[in-house]
Amino acid sequence: MKDLKKAYRSVPNTYLNQDVIHSLINLAKIQDIERVFLAELYHQWRVLMESNPKKYRNLVLHSEIGKMLSRNKVQFPDLALHGGQIGGWRLTKNKVYVELKMNEFAKDDIIKCFNALSNHNYKISVCIIHQRDNSFIRKRVIDNSGIISNYSNLFDEFYFLTHADLLINLNDLLSGF
Repeated sequence: MKDLKKAYRSVPNTYLNQDVIHSLINLAKIQDIERVFLAELYHQWRVLMESNPKKYRNLVLHSEIGKMLSRNKVQFPDLALHGGQIGGWRLTKNKVYVELKMNEFAKDDIIKCFNALSNHNYKISVCIIHQRDNSFIRKRVIDNSGIISNYSNLFDEFYFLTHADLLINLNDLLSGF
């Protein structure tokens, strides 16, 4: 988690500038900005991984790789630090699952993070909400409490990461900080 936080803090603000990230026809949409920001976050994390190869032995960092939920349903994490898609490592080495949003998140984003914990054996699930603070996130989580109450046994493994307040565990968020 320390390296994810450090990588996140290392992404320059340039990667949020709509005047820089644009197409020739239209200004950038939020989704475009998320992709560019995510690519730089991936790069910053990979730099940290390469500087500490022992810590990351047998682990890979993937971006938007498909994770099968059922025969007909696949979800795509923005980032996944894991032991790979096949082989003996895949169920025991799923470390960090990351969803990135610039300023909004929906119940589907929360459910994706919980699915990573419950269906794919990830140790930690992180939802990055870049342009919001913990009080906004807390309100949104409480608004969706009926959905997330089914996952209360996983609250300790679920985190939110924000630019304003940094990292907070879901249990701590719900207890009022």
